[in-house]
Amino acid sequence: MSSETGLEMLARTRSGSVLTDPEELLRYMRALLVVANADGRLARAERQWVLTYAFDQGLSDQALDDLRSWTPEGRDLSEHLEAMDPTALPDELLAVRRSLLFDAMRAAGADGVFDADERAAIHSVAGQMGITTGDIEALERMLADD
Repeated sequence: MSSETGLEMLARTRSGSVLTDPEELLRYMRALLVVANADGRLARAERQWVLTYAFDQGLSDQALDDLRSWTPEGRDLSEHLEAMDPTALPDELLAVRRSLLFDAMRAAGADGVFDADERAAIHSVAGQMGITTGDIEALERMLADD
């Protein structure tokens, strides 16, 4: 798996991350949990990957506590995507969604398995977010290269 996270990839390709607000970052992390749970099974390692990532991104102790107890079951991904910086340009929103998908792939594979159900769930979620199959395949190749 690639050592570069989606937010790092986004920051590298832009003058900085689109997600600068702590509430936006918390919504991003919640969206990662929703995507990682898209196959109906959120493994402990997947949640731990998201928590570690959130800590590394500087999420507050209070927000980390919230994330520890937050459950993704039955949550609608669109509520988290639409809430992220509504003033951002469409290209920036697409970049955040690609970053989210990249990080979600990493979270889903954190338990050592990125199985067919998870892959199908990622493709389904990507379609809801307007991410093309070609983009998904490029992200999968990036992950497989490491």
